Amino acid sequence: MFYELKQKVESPMEKLFLKDCVTLGIRIEPQVKIGRYRADFAIKERKIIVEIDGKEWHSSKKQIKKDLEREDYLYNLGWSIIRITGSEVYQNGEEIAAEIKGFLNSKESDEEIFRWSFSKQ
Repeated sequence: MFYELKQKVESPMEKLFLKDCVTLGIRIEPQVKIGRYRADFAIKERKIIVEIDGKEWHSSKKQIKKDLEREDYLYNLGWSIIRITGSEVYQNGEEIAAEIKGFLNSKESDEEIFRWSFSKQ
């Protein structure tokens, strides 16, 4: 399964995060088209998007504004968003994947994770 899925990822940090998730049995799909956007990863049965943010792509004011507009659009379609930085994936990818798996196994509402970012915890 990992081999087929890794063909869709666009960066080394996405590949590493995908490996951590698949290892834990998380049913996550890379590069999913949702409406007019494409998500880095989606857990479709729970309508959860995981975005891996590289510093070079998500640090300008213009890009931050576009990201917020995109999040609003996706939220209005019923999706929740988890944001993770590339540094977090490299430093704590397995731990982050374990936290996501724990959340998926809990009875908490998906609404609890809207715009959840590991760096802001």
